[in-house]
Amino acid sequence: MDRIMQVLAEWETEVQADGFQAAAAEVTNFEQRIIGHAPCLEFQMYNKEQDIFYARVWNTWLKR
Repeated sequence: MDRIMQVLAEWETEVQADGFQAAAAEVTNFEQRIIGHAPCLEFQMYNKEQDIFYARVWNTWLKR
């Protein structure tokens, strides 16, 4: 956990355009998991008429 706090402390904490800034002060718990990665494609689409973004993900292993 000391290593996690060290890395978090080294991150640059820049203030975003909206004035919001997030910084971690403490890590109280964590869980390490084994993850099987699946190759996926992400599509980001923009609808000009509605001025809205959509995101879709295609899992190439499951073909859906």
